[in-house]
Amino acid sequence: MGGPGPFARALASLDPPHWEPAAGAPPSGAETAALWRAVVPGPGPALESMAEQLAGEARVRAATMAHPLRRAQFVTGQALRRAVSSPSGAFSLSHTGDWVAAAVCGCGPLGVDAETARARRSMERLARRFFSPEEHALVAGCGPEELPVFFYALWTAKEARIKALSRDRAHPAPVSLLALLETDTAAFTVTGPTLCIPLSEGRMHWCWLAPGVLCACLVPHAAATLRFWEWRPAG
Repeated sequence: MGGPGPFARALASLDPPHWEPAAGAPPSGAETAALWRAVVPGPGPALESMAEQLAGEARVRAATMAHPLRRAQFVTGQALRRAVSSPSGAFSLSHTGDWVAAAVCGCGPLGVDAETARARRSMERLARRFFSPEEHALVAGCGPEELPVFFYALWTAKEARIKALSRDRAHPAPVSLLALLETDTAAFTVTGPTLCIPLSEGRMHWCWLAPGVLCACLVPHAAATLRFWEWRPAG
């Protein structure tokens, strides 16, 4: 691979999705996957109303969480799960900062991960620890503008894949995305608000969940359409 530049630039220049507001899951089948986002509310009645609707282990866990933001993320994620998931379908959840992301589909594998893509001193160290030597070398060679986008593209994709496959495998085999991220842009496609590459298990989509928040979603091959929804609780 000549370098991560074309991939990182294509990803950075994606237009944001059009998020359709909804209070619950619209009907969908195996041919359509849905990516949801929800704003994490600050302390106040909206958050406590969601917390009061939790039950069982989730309610106990929320009551014992001391960190305000983590509690708010957890409560919002559980409320979103209750509103949009289906007992017979696949569901995956992630959160970062003030946002929660959820992927829903009638079948799997399905996995989602969202991260705030800002420069951190720890990126090179994390790449050395968790990425392949080739991936680490590319991260280390990135320019300052490309580095956060490329690092978090790899990170979110790996996390989304682990979430998708860990339901069927105790330890999913690692996969290097480098073979698919060639300087020839035929290796990836840009369709509307997403950049997509094919994997053996499905298709990996990246998009911007919000400004500066990168999201990767692995959807099954059967899901030919990915729709974007913003959860807005009724009332």
